Amino acid sequence: MKNTPFIKFLRSISLYAILLIIVSAFLFGFIIPQYYLRIFPVLFLLFYSVNSAFSYLIEVSAEKRNMVVIRSFLLGWTIKFLIYVLFLIIYVLINRENAVNFLIQFTSLYVVFFGFRNYLSHQKF
Repeated sequence: MKNTPFIKFLRSISLYAILLIIVSAFLFGFIIPQYYLRIFPVLFLLFYSVNSAFSYLIEVSAEKRNMVVIRSFLLGWTIKFLIYVLFLIIYVLINRENAVNFLIQFTSLYVVFFGFRNYLSHQKF
């Protein structure tokens, strides 16, 4: 298998995700178990898969002209944002009693994955 930038990113984000799963299990298992939501693993998987798909889109478009890369980036970012917002709105409308807890977990995962993505963007995988 060719060691492409996407494969390197996938390896890095997978290791990061495993670390986050361990930290989350410790937090929700021992420190704040009352705040655990059953949707958390789905939320975690959403952020992992959307970020992986976005990175794949960028790598595929990087082989094209600059305008294709720019359009792909903007399209990918817009789709990523819409997926997150739709998921957020639908869950909050369905489960209003856990909305604040969900918003905190959603925002935390968003910031953590966003920060890691930006960190990797400035590094050589």
